[in-house]
Amino acid sequence: MYKQDEDKSISKLAKTIEKAWGLEIEKDDVKEEVQGLWRKTPKLWEVPKFKLGEVSPEALTDLLAVISERKECVEDITFERFIAMANNIAYKNPDEAKISLAGISSNDSSIIRILGRWAKNVENNICPDSIRKVWNSENEAVKLVYGELLYTRSAVLFASIDKFPCLLSTPSYEDLSISLGDLFARLFNI
Repeated sequence: MYKQDEDKSISKLAKTIEKAWGLEIEKDDVKEEVQGLWRKTPKLWEVPKFKLGEVSPEALTDLLAVISERKECVEDITFERFIAMANNIAYKNPDEAKISLAGISSNDSSIIRILGRWAKNVENNICPDSIRKVWNSENEAVKLVYGELLYTRSAVLFASIDKFPCLLSTPSYEDLSISLGDLFARLFNI
């Protein structure tokens, strides 16, 4: 096949290898036609819209059970559904939300412990700054370090979950993107 290649350099190299290895490869008279190289462009995928689902204290408790089973906090569609529902219920009826969220341990190492502290009316130091000693090649310096963005967002939200009618960060689609229309609607709602 390589001996028939249109590129003369490949054809020549194939003959050299054949000769060096003592092979005699028969030359095919028929040239195979390449098929299936170009395929029709697939339809664009339409991202499903984000659906909050049934908003109730029971549904919130069910989502909390799913989130609590995780070994670490993952900001995915389930987590976004959880915080959107918690905010919705807490804004309309904080007592119902507190009952649904009261099972969160204050000793939990994940971010949801802040929500548990809110449910139990325990004071939170929501975003403690961290002072670290760093070496800047000449001497030791003190550096103030802030938490990462997603942690800080959740911490501030959980400590004030009953204060806002909606969350600007609630996704419009399941890929966690937010449409401009939804963002404007939420801004006018606040």
